[in-house]
Amino acid sequence: MVLIAACKKDKEEPVDFKYEYAPQTIGQYCIYDVMEIFHDDAVSVHDTTIYQLKEKIESGFVDDQGRPSLRLERSKLDTATGNWVVTDIWYSTRSVSRFEKVEEDERFIRLIFPVKAGSKWDGNAYNQIGEWDYEYTDADVARSYNGLNFANTARVLQMDEYNFVQRQLCYEVYAKNIGLVSKYYKFLDITAFDTTNALTGKELYMNITSYGVE
Repeated sequence: MVLIAACKKDKEEPVDFKYEYAPQTIGQYCIYDVMEIFHDDAVSVHDTTIYQLKEKIESGFVDDQGRPSLRLERSKLDTATGNWVVTDIWYSTRSVSRFEKVEEDERFIRLIFPVKAGSKWDGNAYNQIGEWDYEYTDADVARSYNGLNFANTARVLQMDEYNFVQRQLCYEVYAKNIGLVSKYYKFLDITAFDTTNALTGKELYMNITSYGVE
């Protein structure tokens, strides 16, 4: 009887898909400090750009597959005027099994559900970039960025390749009820394993500084 009761209890316990890692609240926004570095050693270019970026869930709509989706308004801070200037419109869709984002007309599977350490998927299954094996390296881990504390975050490792001529390391961190809180992107052509002297490529470092709803 004890065994039957235990089995019944296990069957009744719902699966926690942890959809909170991809919130859907209209008006919610996040502001990030961003640094981008572009390398082209052939013409002696190693340009660094630093700016603030705001991503806001501006409105909802139904996509061409009949799915509820969100319009994401992305803006850069004009430091001269203090105004946010819209630079891009992206889109996102959260389904039962995954969280997709359309970024510059490329669709990515940024998260899958349930959020669980060790789970893997092809983040580029819906674009032409080529297969990248995303993986949750952890879930529900406490992290801090710019003095902001997040009790539950999940890290998505997107690419980690290091060889004689390339260094590719890309990952994102998401927080429950907030969404993306950190992004690291390094995609470099190098020589003899030397990551300090990039020939070509791009680096991007992005960390959240504030968030809210307006």
